[in-house]
Amino acid sequence: MVATVSQGGSINAADYNTMQSKVAQILGTATANDGFGYGQTVTSGQVIASNYPAQPSVGDFVTAQQLDDLRTDIQKCWIHQTTAAFNLGDIAVGDWITAGAADGSDNDTHNQYVYYTNQIETNRLPTVSLNTSQMTTNLSVRSSSLSAGWNGTKNFIFTVDFGSLTARRHFFNTGGEIRINLSHSYSGTEQKTLDWQTMITNAPDPVVCNYNTHTGLTTSYTNLYSSSGGAAVYAENVIYVRVKQNIDAWSISFEVRLEDNDTGDRPPNPPKPPYGALVDENVQGTITCSVDEFVASGSYVSVSSPTYTTNSNF
Repeated sequence: MVATVSQGGSINAADYNTMQSKVAQILGTATANDGFGYGQTVTSGQVIASNYPAQPSVGDFVTAQQLDDLRTDIQKCWIHQTTAAFNLGDIAVGDWITAGAADGSDNDTHNQYVYYTNQIETNRLPTVSLNTSQMTTNLSVRSSSLSAGWNGTKNFIFTVDFGSLTARRHFFNTGGEIRINLSHSYSGTEQKTLDWQTMITNAPDPVVCNYNTHTGLTTSYTNLYSSSGGAAVYAENVIYVRVKQNIDAWSISFEVRLEDNDTGDRPPNPPKPPYGALVDENVQGTITCSVDEFVASGSYVSVSSPTYTTNSNF
């Protein structure tokens, strides 16, 4: 957090520079995977105080243009994060900048700038605050369908390539999500298929990979969702939706795995042996998996979409 300055004291170039560095860390590239960096162009810059603490010369003052540039950068973050009104004062040429109240309530003051800077730092992550009107959902960037009459194990695997680890960080820091949707179209009475339909209907809509997910990924699969069959004789059937980081670190792979492990069922409560041959029913209907993308695309913060590649279909 950036510290305010005391009323009656001096506002030094270092005070402005500390504030500008924080704004640049949030809006710009940043250098570490610590929840900073939107990957946007930073308009503002540092002030060089060549003569401080002696009598400053021209060039050592923070100009109205420099404050206006900083305000522009703060505004980009603010509007990406929240729908609340942006009331940070626009400093005009010739205005004197005072410290102002420590809570930032005085307009056109240094501490009002500090207040807004601290707010965009607090709200920088999508887990805290996000203006969804600044995001776009791109539907069905990848999909696969599984037709009726299957058994065993089926996999839909796809890779999302961000091009660089930095781009991956910016995608998720700005609220980006990979969303996986499952559906099962079936209107019959076959019990195993109905059990599968229930499993898929009960899955989250959608299953999401977001900021929280991507920060902890390794090169081994992590489950985003899993569920086993509900009816006792079908309990061994299972759905997995999982994700892993690839060796290059800037791409991640997803697997939607359907395991029909049921090997056959007897009639309920058979009166006496022999029970007859076990029957391993095929799953009927059509199961579809579609992948959507939720990406920052506003006028203030916008990132590029990654590349999607299908590795295997159901």
